[in-house]
Amino acid sequence: MESLSVNGKLIPVSALVITNQYTGHFLKVSYSREISGQTVFSKDRVDSDEEGNFRFFVPKKELTVNEMVTVEVYSADGELLGKQIYSHGALKASDLPLGAEDDSQKLEIQVDPKVIVFNTASPAEKATKKINGKVIDLSGDGKIVGLQVIIMVSDDPALDFDSSSFTPVFTAVTDRNGYFYGQVVNKSIQKAYGVIAGNEAQPVLITLENNKIPKNVLLVTDLSAMPDDKDCGCGESVPGLPDNNDLVNSSAFSQDIGGTCVDFTIPNRTLEEFSFYHTVRTTEPEIKGLTINAKESKTNELPRCKHAGYLS
Repeated sequence: MESLSVNGKLIPVSALVITNQYTGHFLKVSYSREISGQTVFSKDRVDSDEEGNFRFFVPKKELTVNEMVTVEVYSADGELLGKQIYSHGALKASDLPLGAEDDSQKLEIQVDPKVIVFNTASPAEKATKKINGKVIDLSGDGKIVGLQVIIMVSDDPALDFDSSSFTPVFTAVTDRNGYFYGQVVNKSIQKAYGVIAGNEAQPVLITLENNKIPKNVLLVTDLSAMPDDKDCGCGESVPGLPDNNDLVNSSAFSQDIGGTCVDFTIPNRTLEEFSFYHTVRTTEPEIKGLTINAKESKTNELPRCKHAGYLS
């Protein structure tokens, strides 16, 4: 056969126990061979398994120019980890068929694997994020319309709530059903409270998600001490740029134009408007000249055309 099999293995330089650290590593084997009296350069890629085992083929010694073979080892991300030029005899090549298993003495290449650690946090994280919330009145009085909601945060997890020591980062007004939404700074914090204006004595602790304000905020508190306001929320302003959750939760948007206390604030979801016309021809009578004299005008009788129908 014109090709010889090289059985090899990547060996770490340090005392590292190899399990799957060589996953994705590969080798590039280059050499010059003589074909029909011409020198042809070849460069092949060979993948190693997770433990560093590999196998490649090279021409016979007499077909290899200068009897030299270059082997390069690359990490999974394409970084060159090592390069070595071997003489043909140093490869420990065996004369085996392509499909036969090679259990001959292995060519050991000492190179430490490169373990790639993936960053799970998105580097393109937005500075702000959208949050939705609802105020629930434990007293059951239904005093949840038009409430000013304030979210205040602190970087000290042991700090007790105080309006002077906590920083406000969000404010919004509830609709008829107690829902509110808006944008909040997307940064790590240690503690957050939801405060309702007029009921500052009962701040609501907000459970954080990965040290950040969660997307859905639920503020449960007793509003029995709040002034009794019979306002139905008809005069509330319409929030801007609602998403799908806002359209479902907020009563500021309506899909049922009717009933009581409804404002025509349904978002315009029309993609395109156009006028449609269609012409239908039902009959095609024979057209010819006609003169109506005074006698025919008095009787209001019109002559029939050749086809069905009257001319008018």
